Amino acid sequence: MDEEKKQSSKKELASKLKTAEAAAREKALKNAKLCKGLAFMPSLSPCDEVWTEQPGKGNWQGNGFNFQPFVTFVSLALLITLIVLTLIFP
Repeated sequence: MDEEKKQSSKKELASKLKTAEAAAREKALKNAKLCKGLAFMPSLSPCDEVWTEQPGKGNWQGNGFNFQPFVTFVSLALLITLIVLTLIFP
């Protein structure tokens, strides 16, 4: 009987925690700043009505690759510059 009470109490506590977590998430999303530029789309936020960009929009895809060209080429240029400078000035 005592074990049943513990199990019941645990289930009740888990239920209350899930409810509290859901309410806290909803409140946090409602009070969040605008989310333009996020890599994911929140399920409930101030951005939902004005969201126009999708994650991965503008990415180059093919041959198993999926990358953002601006980020890739800027990083590649920086990396090559640092390698060349390291070779010139060891």
